[in-house]
Amino acid sequence: MSTSASTGAQQRISGYGVGAPSIRLNPPPIISPNAPTANNYRYPLGQTWVNTTSQAVYTLVSNAGNSATWVVTGGGSSDVSTINGLSPVAGNIVIAGTANQIAVSNSGNTVTLSIPSSPSFGGTVTAAMGFTATMGNITATTGNIVATAGNITATAGSISAGTTITATLGNITATNGNFVASTAGNGLVVPVATGSGAASGTVTCNGRQGSVSFTSPSIAAGATATLTMGNSSITGSSTLILYSISGATTGSALSIQSITNSAGQSAVVLTNGTGATTQTGTITLNFLILN
Repeated sequence: MSTSASTGAQQRISGYGVGAPSIRLNPPPIISPNAPTANNYRYPLGQTWVNTTSQAVYTLVSNAGNSATWVVTGGGSSDVSTINGLSPVAGNIVIAGTANQIAVSNSGNTVTLSIPSSPSFGGTVTAAMGFTATMGNITATTGNIVATAGNITATAGSISAGTTITATLGNITATNGNFVASTAGNGLVVPVATGSGAASGTVTCNGRQGSVSFTSPSIAAGATATLTMGNSSITGSSTLILYSISGATTGSALSIQSITNSAGQSAVVLTNGTGATTQTGTITLNFLILN
């Protein structure tokens, strides 16, 4: 074994084998309590440096312009040895997805996580702010779809739940679709609740469904009377459906001749049947407002 001069602070070592030419060997590793810096450039490429403080091992990979580049090749407290507390098995930590919910794909040195175009969930899906399907469907076969304070929106698809769709404070919106009750006997249910600003009301009619009563003027046979119904939900483009008239002397003799809507009220013209009894007393109209 012999040594030959080099430009570094240490010399390379030449070794010999039986019947083999001289080969050049790297010098022994540098043992130091400090990490190498760019100023430690007077060493041959491939030189190793052991930092006894951090227990990290460095290798010199570049010496350009009197500036050294050292890379960590092992050890050290800053190295990643676990992910989320999990240690590798056979040198590998698996990143797995959930079928129909999160997909995982590898390409080169990149792991990509994605959501399938039509994800499905086995339990309850809760959206604190909003849940939107731009092109596809939102389906809960046996569970619930719940937006606590946001919206549930299917721009061009469907919203389907095996049990209940609930928007506590937000809206359920079908931009290009319909709300469909496909089973005979089912339909659109609007809850009846009294009080100002409620979903419906009586007398003051602050809502969208309910009933209102009037003290009827005397309506002779063949005559008409206009009843003005105030309701904060009514606009000029509202559809007002009066689905029953009751009360008065003979309620069945009264019919609706016309309804004119304006902001905050509807003018309902009632007519009494020809030859019918003069109508007096209290008339109750049951209504539904669609906007």
